[in-house]
Amino acid sequence: MPKSSASEKAYEWSNYRLACSRMNSRKGTFDDVLDPFLVEDGWFSLNLVSFEVKPSANLDPALSNEVQVTIDRLGLNERDCRTARERDYEVHWQMHRDATCLRRLSPFVAREAERHGLLSDMAMSEHERGHRAGLCDALRYQIEHRFNRPLAREEALRIAGADDDQLRDWLQRVLTSESCEELFEQ
Repeated sequence: MPKSSASEKAYEWSNYRLACSRMNSRKGTFDDVLDPFLVEDGWFSLNLVSFEVKPSANLDPALSNEVQVTIDRLGLNERDCRTARERDYEVHWQMHRDATCLRRLSPFVAREAERHGLLSDMAMSEHERGHRAGLCDALRYQIEHRFNRPLAREEALRIAGADDDQLRDWLQRVLTSESCEELFEQ
């Protein structure tokens, strides 16, 4: 509760929430932001292409509205927030770390990536992750140099979610494809 509307709670521990200064200042004196202690897993969902947060589709309309108000009030879809979530996700794939690292760095992003089936590397051994990382790196390199452009986010997500056989297939076809789009269509 804001001190201005409940000054008697200004020094109550139960009234404090750990938040970064940016979110705390965005919340300000508004009381329509969901209490993080009451938020349940699955209320918010993440688009792993745009990295925008939205209310989960399965919520009742009243709760969905509260979630949307919180997203809007805190600016969770402003560029800085989307960029931070995207960076956390891409660092996970570029560094080929296991899911535990992403869960520590960005639990919400990890949960959403897992919900989309993109954290399948959890059961891989270090050797398997290294092999997979090599395939992903080789394909990224070939695509970027063959088509003379950086890999698009959607393409990176497809590569990250592909199995080893699909990665090998794309590696073989990248030299004969006329475009990156053609490569991924087949």
